[in-house]
Amino acid sequence: MAPQSVRKLTGHGTARWNPEDPNVPEIGDELAAIRAMSDLAAQLARTAYGDLEDARKMLRASPKRDAQHI
Repeated sequence: MAPQSVRKLTGHGTARWNPEDPNVPEIGDELAAIRAMSDLAAQLARTAYGDLEDARKMLRASPKRDAQHI
């Protein structure tokens, strides 16, 4: 991936109220936000690892440079 490329990542998370739990909607909101951030973090990690592998492939494919120029 070229450094100037831009990808849009969107995290998704949900929470459902269990009737056996206290009715506190804020807790459900917090759980949904945690799950969305966790999803986003996983997407970002996959993107970063993929970008790193692409950069390594480009480096390996480029003509060898003199050690003093590296």
